[in-house]
Amino acid sequence: MSGEKFSHALEKAEKFRERGRKMCERFLLNELEQNQTGEVRKILSEPEMKRRFQDIGLICGTKVTCVGKGPFGDPKAYEIRGAVVAIRNSDAEQIEICPERISEKGV
Repeated sequence: MSGEKFSHALEKAEKFRERGRKMCERFLLNELEQNQTGEVRKILSEPEMKRRFQDIGLICGTKVTCVGKGPFGDPKAYEIRGAVVAIRNSDAEQIEICPERISEKGV
């Protein structure tokens, strides 16, 4: 990673951590960067998709970690209850996470 890209990534991570320190506010799953973890707060999608999310273990209180992303940033891979699942960004925007409980793995 070049110095400029690395610096930008550090800036983004710091903003992310600062946002997590604030009171609980709207924060969506698709906003997680690699190695960042959040806790599911609410699923905003239609009943059919909500059921699919529940079937893979995405319910309120579940910890989710972004572990990777596709070559163009979509889909992203998330670790959910020990399994790695790919979720499109358009679907991940329907999952609200709580920034109070966001952390960076290994930090």
